[in-house]
Amino acid sequence: RKSVRIINCARGGIIDDDALVEALDSGQVAGAALDVFAAEPPDMDAPLIQHPNVIVTPHLGASTSEAQQLVAEQIGQLVSDALVNGNIRNAVNMFPIDKPTYDRARPFIELAEKLGALQAQIIDGQPLSLTVEYYGDALEHPTGLLTSAVLMGLMRELESGTVNLVNAPVLAQERGIRVDETRTTGSDDYSNLVTVRLDFESGAGGTQTRALAGSVFGEDSQRIVRIDGYSCDLIPEGHMLVIWNTDVPGVIGEVATALGAHNVNIGFGSYAREKRGGMALTVYVLDSEVDVGTLEHLENLPNVQRVKYAHLKR
Repeated sequence: RKSVRIINCARGGIIDDDALVEALDSGQVAGAALDVFAAEPPDMDAPLIQHPNVIVTPHLGASTSEAQQLVAEQIGQLVSDALVNGNIRNAVNMFPIDKPTYDRARPFIELAEKLGALQAQIIDGQPLSLTVEYYGDALEHPTGLLTSAVLMGLMRELESGTVNLVNAPVLAQERGIRVDETRTTGSDDYSNLVTVRLDFESGAGGTQTRALAGSVFGEDSQRIVRIDGYSCDLIPEGHMLVIWNTDVPGVIGEVATALGAHNVNIGFGSYAREKRGGMALTVYVLDSEVDVGTLEHLENLPNVQRVKYAHLKR
């Protein structure tokens, strides 16, 4: 009716600001009192805020003593549920997930994070786009969570600040990294597979793609099983040396000799090649880190094309 007075202390945006100003000017609405706005804080020069028949206050709905008491009780209940039952809800740095679901997905979450971290350490330029492909039993878990774990591993190597499952996708978006998920059916050598393909701007110009694939054997045995199409079998932890080399006699011995000369011990090795005499991939799991001088020595070996060092936390 004419001369109605409107009070909105519920949610900003449920009233059309421009329509309210028009109604105030015509006298259809005699006055309005608001403590919520479509954009907060509001523009103090906006016609609605400056209108003589409008009273505005800060958004105070949760500042009453009763509201604060309820907030305190809810926080206590949420913390208790997390500590006693393992159910995480409304956390700012963790996906909302119940404990049984998290426990089942944990090996895949850890594998996904390590695949992202390894990608960040063995590429040669700025990441452009990321595609995470899920196959087999990996599809039984929340793939959105697994993709965030990949991004968390990737962004922790690229960012200096705190990176977690919640803000990793935002940080990737801020860097302009496109993220896609795909689901694959059919047959494969593994019952489950998580493949991470990263397109990056190479230092020499142009775009290159690096692909890593990992699988979980049994209940909790994580493995990296493919690097750029080369088959391997690696536990994703500790100090790793990834070498692209020409498949010729003596190259493995030259690399091992160079590492020995720098007092670096090889714990495990994996070898694969495209074809006899073609390109090959050598991956070593080492007992200690590798310094810049050792890497330069390896890069100068005649049949070594590229060398990357990575460290994955246990």
